[in-house]
Amino acid sequence: MSTSRLLLPGLLLALTLSGCSLLAPDTPTTGPASPQSAPQASSSAPVAATSQPVRDIETSSLAPQRPLSLADTQTLMRDYVIAIQVKIRSKLVVPKGLKGNPEAVFKVEQDRQGRILGKPVMSRSSGNKSLDAAIGKAILAASPLPPPPRADLYYRSLELAVRPRR
Repeated sequence: MSTSRLLLPGLLLALTLSGCSLLAPDTPTTGPASPQSAPQASSSAPVAATSQPVRDIETSSLAPQRPLSLADTQTLMRDYVIAIQVKIRSKLVVPKGLKGNPEAVFKVEQDRQGRILGKPVMSRSSGNKSLDAAIGKAILAASPLPPPPRADLYYRSLELAVRPRR
C-alpha cells in the first residue's frame, strides 16, 4: 500500500491508492452559485462582463464552471493527483537495489499549462540520495504536468509526495 499526496493551500489530499482517505479543507466549501455571480441578460443591452476573473487558459475544458460540493472536489482532486503521479512515475528511473518504497516530497511551481517553472525543491528526503535525485529529474521530465480537471482547481504551487512504486 502506498500513499500519494498533493498538498495544496487550504486543502490536504492524502490518497491511499488501495483505499482513499481525504481530509477536508480548512475553509468552508462554496455553496451553489449566487444569482449575483451569474451574468444577467438584459433586454436593452447584452452583458459585457461578469464578476468572474478572466482566466488565461487555452483549454476549453478548464473554463470556469459552477461551484462544486466538497465530495465532488475531493473526487476530482484525487483523480488529478493520480494523473500527476502516473506521469511522474512513468519518467522515474528507480535506482538499482532500492529497498522498500521510500517517499520524497518536492515543491514545484507550474504555469497554467502545467509546465514546471524552475527546479523542483525537495522539502523532505526519501533517505536515499540517488532516489531523491531521480525523483527530481522525473518531475522535470514529466513537464508539462496534466491539467487540472477545472480551472478553479488550478494551483501554481504544488507539493508532491512521490514514491517509486504504487
